[in-house]
Amino acid sequence: MSDSKKPEEQHLFHEEAGGLIFDKPRPAEEIRQHERENEAHEFQRAQVEANKSMVRYTRWLVVATFCTIAASLWQGSISQRAANAAKRAAQSSQQAADTAEKARIDSVRAAAIAATQAQQSLQASIDNFHAEERAWVVLSKIEPDGGSLKDGSFIAGRVTLANTGKTPALHVILEMAAIIYTKDHQPDLRIARPKHFIPHYSVIPPNDTPNSRTQRVKDTEGNEARMSEYDRLRLVSGETEFYVFGRVSYEDVSGAKHKTQFCAVLNSDLTTFHSCIQNFATAD
Repeated sequence: MSDSKKPEEQHLFHEEAGGLIFDKPRPAEEIRQHERENEAHEFQRAQVEANKSMVRYTRWLVVATFCTIAASLWQGSISQRAANAAKRAAQSSQQAADTAEKARIDSVRAAAIAATQAQQSLQASIDNFHAEERAWVVLSKIEPDGGSLKDGSFIAGRVTLANTGKTPALHVILEMAAIIYTKDHQPDLRIARPKHFIPHYSVIPPNDTPNSRTQRVKDTEGNEARMSEYDRLRLVSGETEFYVFGRVSYEDVSGAKHKTQFCAVLNSDLTTFHSCIQNFATAD
């Protein structure tokens, strides 16, 4: 037991005025009361010390908590900066990838354009070569059969074709008609053509004039008509007109298909022709 808990010693006397005076002994209850008060005081002092220790511990705990929070915030800040840096790096990488992809697309597009231009240039060269080397079938001459229409002769027109190109004209088909119309009945050649055309077939070499083809007019019974005095007078006066028209279709050596169309009307001298008003003497 500590000294604070020992029973208080009882003094039986004390000095006073140079002499000893005996004290009256205190009652045991008073002594115990005094001891209890001392114990209470000691307990209070110990509680105060414990409270002080608790305050100090709490203070350090608060400080430690703040330090932990600060460290956490610092680490969070570092992590956020790292995350931002990673995000910026990712954005930069994405931008670089986008730039590279755009460059690739532009390169592919430029290559496609260049290839298209090269193909067009090649095709233009091929077309130019074909135009220079291909066959060109044209109407070289058209005249009455025999040079002029005379009484008793067949009413016929003679057509001569020529290939002015540098290669042969293949699968040549000449379709022509010879018809007499009255002055007030101008023909629709597009309608007349299928009805009256008679085909002729041949191959025309380059720079060659093939044999001429003759087409005779037929009467209403289908017989080849001959010139009469009456017919001649009507042609000379312009009451009737003698038409020779037709078309030529052919292929060049590359397999391309072409067409030449022609139409002519006999003049009043009965020896020469002039182009129709409905002129479709064209070649492609």
